[in-house]
Amino acid sequence: MSYQTINPFTEKLVKTFMEQTNEQLEAVIAQADNTYRNDWSLRTLADRKKILKNAVKIFRERREELAGYITLEMGKLMTESRDEVDLSADILEYYADNAEAFLAPEKLNVSGGEAVVRARRWASSSASSRGTSPTISWLASRGRISCSATR
Repeated sequence: MSYQTINPFTEKLVKTFMEQTNEQLEAVIAQADNTYRNDWSLRTLADRKKILKNAVKIFRERREELAGYITLEMGKLMTESRDEVDLSADILEYYADNAEAFLAPEKLNVSGGEAVVRARRWASSSASSRGTSPTISWLASRGRISCSATR
């Protein structure tokens, strides 16, 4: 079975997508998990920041193009779509700029000992986690954006 993207303004067919099998979805999830465990989780915060900053740069450079995709598939006005792209870039930049502080160990004031809260580093599901815009996940799922860095 397939699904279709219909332009909400013109009601014309934009593209037909084949449905993914459970095996295909499992393979994508396994690849994301493997990439997290064997690449992303081993990177320094500085390296991760560089990657996120590159994504921000791409969002800002390709603002009109990305906004066009949002308008085409979601039916938003272009001004709203541009705002969505800008918000997504701002969210990525915020987390890139503040990751070190967010992930720093936090000592708790307890009696009779010591307690420290340690945050875990970003996981492979970060594009759909709290604090990110649906646009980031949507653009990535459509293959509209891709960011990577080599070590």
